[in-house]
Amino acid sequence: MIVTTEDNRIFTQWAGQKRVELYPESSTKFFTKLIDSQRTFLISDAGKATQVIVHQSGRDRVANRIH
Repeated sequence: MIVTTEDNRIFTQWAGQKRVELYPESSTKFFTKLIDSQRTFLISDAGKATQVIVHQSGRDRVANRIH
């Protein structure tokens, strides 16, 4: 999953799929309007996202940040 920002908006995109905009519930929790899916970003003490938890279809998938 790739996370990008554009004009103060946040998007995620899985390989081979369309880019999906995320909408904030809080500073770390986001949801999509297209499908029933939420994202929770885990933030380090330095203020950078280190992981994202994808909540979808009753399951949670954790993805670690890679550079």
